[in-house]
Amino acid sequence: HPVIRTAVCDTVSALSAHVISVDSVVEAIEALRDFAAPIRRVQVFLDASAAQKLEHAASGLRAAASPRQIEVIALLPPDAESTPLTGVTRCVVKPLCTGDLVACAAPADNALSTRMRALPMSGSRGRALVVEDNAVNQEMARAMLDMLGFEVITASNGREGVAAAVAEDELAVILM
Repeated sequence: HPVIRTAVCDTVSALSAHVISVDSVVEAIEALRDFAAPIRRVQVFLDASAAQKLEHAASGLRAAASPRQIEVIALLPPDAESTPLTGVTRCVVKPLCTGDLVACAAPADNALSTRMRALPMSGSRGRALVVEDNAVNQEMARAMLDMLGFEVITASNGREGVAAAVAEDELAVILM
């Protein structure tokens, strides 16, 4: 997905890493074969929704990178199975957050496959206020913010929203 690719490339580039963005696993394998000898460590961020056979893709990437050290980091949808994937070093659950992506770009502590939840547990990002008079929109906003790790409070109109904002001095975000 172009938005995911741009976010990953921009974030990893900010870490002073050399970033190559390709459109397919085949292009990634070709790029790995062309890398210069001094490059010893490679990280590949592979969007699982773009790779039809993720384990097969990881195997091909590892073969192309040899003898270099390679980490294959799979970007998975939130509803992905929790079964470890063969050939994948780490898994990160989308949507991605910059800080979590930076942490993920750091070298793995060991070669074992680990699964990271890129989003923190509910409530760890602070409190959010949703001011919305439509109950369906209010519930959708609540669900999205909850998924992003916010503790959510709601108000059904502007007057309630102002009262809630005054009462809550620790709000991280207000959506109206």
